[in-house]
Amino acid sequence: MGETDVRYKDTQDFSTEEPERLFLSVEWSSGHFPDKLAVAMKNFRTVFSAWDADKTNLWT
Repeated sequence: MGETDVRYKDTQDFSTEEPERLFLSVEWSSGHFPDKLAVAMKNFRTVFSAWDADKTNLWT
């Protein structure tokens, strides 16, 4: 199994599609409401996210 380089960020700068894809990948129902999910995540004071270092998107 190869190593994966993960970067952790404290940011709310992500597209609507990124959390949607992430939440649906773990079968969380909130992923079916991407607009509401994006608003909720942007309204949290702190959001930590894991990013694939080889890509510019949320870890999935």
